[in-house]
Amino acid sequence: DAAIRERLIGPLGMTHTEFRDDHHRLIAQRAIGYQPVDGSFRISQPEFDIVGDGGLYSTVDDLAKWDANFRTGRVGGKDGVALLQETGRLNNGQTIPYALGLTVNQTRGLKTYSHRGAYGGYRSAMVRYPEKGLSVVTLCNTAAAASSLADEVSVLLLGIQPQKSAAANCPPAAFTSD
Repeated sequence: DAAIRERLIGPLGMTHTEFRDDHHRLIAQRAIGYQPVDGSFRISQPEFDIVGDGGLYSTVDDLAKWDANFRTGRVGGKDGVALLQETGRLNNGQTIPYALGLTVNQTRGLKTYSHRGAYGGYRSAMVRYPEKGLSVVTLCNTAAAASSLADEVSVLLLGIQPQKSAAANCPPAAFTSD
C-alpha cells in the first residue's frame, strides 16, 4: 500500500483511494455492500485482506483522476500508458483482448478500454472511449448491479441508439403484477 500510495495514488491526487488490508478497519464514508437474497437484500462485506488484485476502495472522483492519466501520462509517461493498453500475446502468437489490467475491445465500432470489478456486495466498471474523449465510471454497492451499467450509460451519452433487449420483445402481460 505504501509503494502504491507513493508512486501512483499520491502523485495523481487520489486522496480517497486505498487498499483494504485489514477488513476490520473502518473506512470513512464507505458504502455498505449488499447482495439480493430471497427477494430482499443482505449485507455482503468482504472478509478477505487482499492487496493487489482486489481490495481497492476508491471514489468516482479519484477514478476520474486515474482515467485522466491515460491522456496525460503524468504517472508512467506516455510509454507507460501505452504499455498498460497493449494487448497480451500468448505463447503461440495469438493476441488476446486483455492488456495489463484492461480489456481492449470495440463497442459499436468504437475502441474501448475497460475494467470491471466485483468484491463482496460491490460492483464497479470503468470504460473509456478514447476516440470520443468519453469515460464512464460506475460504482455500485449491490451484487445485483448489472455489469453492463457503464456500457448502458455510455450508449446514452454517446447518443447511440440502444439495442433492443430481450425484455423489449416480451408481451405486456409478462410485466403485470398481482
